[in-house]
Amino acid sequence: MSDHRFKSLLVINANLTRVMLYAAMISLYSLLAVWKQYSQYADYVNIHSTVHAILGLVVSMLLVFRTNSSYAKWWEARSLWGTLINASRNLAIKGRNFVEVTAEERQQLARLIAVFATTLRDHLRRINDLKRVPGFEDLPDNPGHPPGVVASRIYALIDSWRRRSLISDQITRTFDIEARIFMEVCGGCEKILNTRLAISYRVFVNQCVLLYVLTLPWALVEDFQIWTIPMVFVVSFLMLGLEVVAHSVEAPFGHGADDLDLDGMCATIERSVNEMLRS
Repeated sequence: MSDHRFKSLLVINANLTRVMLYAAMISLYSLLAVWKQYSQYADYVNIHSTVHAILGLVVSMLLVFRTNSSYAKWWEARSLWGTLINASRNLAIKGRNFVEVTAEERQQLARLIAVFATTLRDHLRRINDLKRVPGFEDLPDNPGHPPGVVASRIYALIDSWRRRSLISDQITRTFDIEARIFMEVCGGCEKILNTRLAISYRVFVNQCVLLYVLTLPWALVEDFQIWTIPMVFVVSFLMLGLEVVAHSVEAPFGHGADDLDLDGMCATIERSVNEMLRS
């Protein structure tokens, strides 16, 4: 089992455990409603089930929007990294077939493409370690935007081929079609990373879910009696689980179970470009 899958299972178990704990606490709270139903206070604090059904409909709509918004960001991030993989392979193929250079220069292009992927991964995880990468020790200081530095060196290598008349201006533009995708992917990923769902909306959804599960026992107890406790557990587990999942997939660049396997995709890019540019 890969490290990513093993970590994913651990985080999934942790999330499920947390949701089950919250649901169990709400179930314990529902004992108050059951006790009330079998006491002399049975006619007090009753919430009609129809009223609560309407509240549940509103909360469900809010959770659907929350979950869809989070998943849309996750899928956009996955699509961007898929685009980066394709652009890396295409650039490597063009470097293999459109220019006659030494094996060393081909390997230089392969290293730069692979380094861009790993640098972008680290950049999205708030890690700035480019000075430790072989070939970048000459940097005066840790750059403010490491992926831009690597992309600049890719362009510098292509431009050196043009200045040495190894490629024409038309072929240079052909290389540019793939090379500029690198920074477009970077910008798209930064947008996802830095644009979280508005905190006021997140707080509002959380408060609505909390209100729903806290009033749920009082709406069910008249019809379900003692069975209110397991019913509350199941409904609370589903409602709280949706919110936890939405929060988990909203930022897909970390190490969590629901995050993208950036390490695996970086390894795929490195393996592909090395194979294509190998002499």
